[in-house]
Amino acid sequence: MARRPRKWCARCGRKRTHDHFWRNRTARDGYQSYCKDCQSALKKGRRCSDYGMRQRLCYAASQRAKKSGIPFDIVPDDIDITERCPVFDISLKQGDGKCHDASPTLDRIDPELGYVKGNVAVISYSANRAKGSLALHQIQSLALWLARRTKEIHDA
Repeated sequence: MARRPRKWCARCGRKRTHDHFWRNRTARDGYQSYCKDCQSALKKGRRCSDYGMRQRLCYAASQRAKKSGIPFDIVPDDIDITERCPVFDISLKQGDGKCHDASPTLDRIDPELGYVKGNVAVISYSANRAKGSLALHQIQSLALWLARRTKEIHDA
């Protein structure tokens, strides 16, 4: 008995429509459906668009917000993904299942406000890890301390 194709794109999660899907019979689970954008991207060895990435970032953030009990009211369209990290100016690249320093991550600008419109930005994993859950005044204090310590070391 033949398996039915999925009702969404196996890569980006778009809803299936008849004119935008292609079936891959060589996939592991028999049939996988890909939208035309993803299919052409597969041939070129890249991701189709940032829609799937925005959807994954939003879903992961909703799960973290639920677990931590913080406010959450964003949708994938509220997330703006740039090609470069605004903090470290490195190219953002989506990994293949593993997070690396250039992976795009969703950052809460003010950690206390939660994942709400206007309080989120997409930055690299390394920048998000460096920022942690620090507030602006804590980051400024850290930068001042680091500058003083570096100057003391170089003056000695």
